Amino acid sequence: MRARRRGSVWMWALAFQVAIVVATIAVTSAAVYLNARDQLRNQYGQRALAVGRTIAQLPFTVEALESGQPGGELQELVERIRVDNGLTYIVVGDLDGIRFTHPNPDNLGLRVSTSPADALAGDTTIVVETGTLGETMRAKLPVFDGDGEIVGFISAGIATTEIGAALNRALFTVLACGSAGLAAGLAGSWVFARRLRRATRGLAATEIATLHEHREAMLLSLREGVVTLDPSGTITLINTEAQRLLGIAATPSEELIGQRLTDLVTEPGIARIAVQPGAGDQTVINQGRLLVASHRPVTIGDDPVGSVLTLRDRTELQHAVGELQTAKRVTDSLRAQAHEHLNRMHTVAGLIELGHTDEALAFIMKQSRHAQSLTEAYQAASGDPTLVALLLAKSADAAERGVDLRLTYDPVVQASSLAHADDVVTAVGNLVDNAFDAATAVDRPPIVALDLTSDGTSLIATVADSGAGVPDADRRRIHELGFSTKGVNGRGIGLTLVNASAERHGGRLELLEPTPDGLGGAVFRITLPDMLLTPVGTP
Repeated sequence: MRARRRGSVWMWALAFQVAIVVATIAVTSAAVYLNARDQLRNQYGQRALAVGRTIAQLPFTVEALESGQPGGELQELVERIRVDNGLTYIVVGDLDGIRFTHPNPDNLGLRVSTSPADALAGDTTIVVETGTLGETMRAKLPVFDGDGEIVGFISAGIATTEIGAALNRALFTVLACGSAGLAAGLAGSWVFARRLRRATRGLAATEIATLHEHREAMLLSLREGVVTLDPSGTITLINTEAQRLLGIAATPSEELIGQRLTDLVTEPGIARIAVQPGAGDQTVINQGRLLVASHRPVTIGDDPVGSVLTLRDRTELQHAVGELQTAKRVTDSLRAQAHEHLNRMHTVAGLIELGHTDEALAFIMKQSRHAQSLTEAYQAASGDPTLVALLLAKSADAAERGVDLRLTYDPVVQASSLAHADDVVTAVGNLVDNAFDAATAVDRPPIVALDLTSDGTSLIATVADSGAGVPDADRRRIHELGFSTKGVNGRGIGLTLVNASAERHGGRLELLEPTPDGLGGAVFRITLPDMLLTPVGTP
């Protein structure tokens, strides 16, 4: 066993040395080949450019272009020059891109297949393009008359197949030299590997064991969850982060080895990914956390040896995105308030300009009393300033969208502050925004009702709207990630995250059956336990 291990190590060392030699020779050969290719292309391009310049300087060329008649003696002259210089084609064209010469007479009088814009602008270019005669290395240059005005252009090219033939000859030389170098390198690698085998003796096995221990330590300390599975789906390795994200952290990892992953997880999304190696990044919700899961197969040669499931926690990132969205909604609401205030100021300014100062003062007092009463009403609804700010922002948003926002609350909510105000703002804000969208999507007066109640320290928010409601076929899918009744790509995550937030606090999000005396649309209720910092029974 020891001899076989030492043999495997020196064989790996030999393979490593061979790989270095092969890579070095390959890189060097590639560099030489690419250099030869660039030089050949430059040479052929310069040859085509030189021929093109010769033709452009002929007075006969300018006369033919000015005559406006393709073909003729210019075609015969250019074709003789093309054959003598070994070019694939030479095209003389006018300012409209019409061919006056071409190896194929049928193309005379037709527009060129590639743009002559650079040449007609006075520039000389050498490029590789594909035209009617295939891919060519071509030079394009303008034709000037005696007054220095551009009267046409010349495009001369050589087929890249001819360049390829020359490159093949250069490649043969490169391969011959590379093979000689490879043989010398392989011989040196063999000598080195043999000496390494004699020098290391039994140290290789210890190094392998040390590397194995380091690998175990690295996997177990990763902040991403990693689960390795054999082809049957049995766990062969699981780190502590994966246990936490899967909700099985209480079980020692040694006891999980040998168990099937599908027997340990309860979330259908993860169970589905666990039996589908090859699935890319997929977002799932597990125990109130937003996870990105990826399941990749592992093969050695053509034989599958298992798979690796990685889990990344994106809950905090998504919450940050949610907070940004909430801030944007508040900003939009403030913009609506500013817009409404500006309209009122315009009214006051108009009344004063017309001399109706008493009416202006009455209007100001009326608006001030309305704003003050609205603020006092929402302050009376909750003892938490964050929730009051949300209600005021939603009131402004409702006023701008023409929605009748109705608020009811009980005394416990009125006297309480919030333990996790950001989660409450995200959850209630999402529900109210969805209700606004639903209420304004139907052809009847939009109404949204928000009811804030409590059963002690739990906050219960019920949001009802006058929209079309949720179809019976979709009622069971409201918590699915990516599902949306709005038919818009990129949506369908709001209710899922609201439900995840509720579950993380031990609560739940429910879609209630609408009552006959209700608004006629959807009715959502979210329960957030231990959210109110008020003892049970506080008046």
